[in-house]
Amino acid sequence: MPLTLSQVLSLILTLATVVAVVFLVMFLNQLRRTAREAEKSLAKAQEVMDELKTIEAKLNKGLDDA
Repeated sequence: MPLTLSQVLSLILTLATVVAVVFLVMFLNQLRRTAREAEKSLAKAQEVMDELKTIEAKLNKGLDDA
């Protein structure tokens, strides 16, 4: 039993919709992972900045005492 043009077009549109949804879900998952990694990197950068401020304060105190 051959498919009509309307059925073929519906099949193509359904397939295209499924592919688009799968791509969107994969993209959003990757975006979420990237956001988590960025958040970790920013937290680490903040820790480093805090350590650098401590070192700077010690250096300034040492220079003031000299």
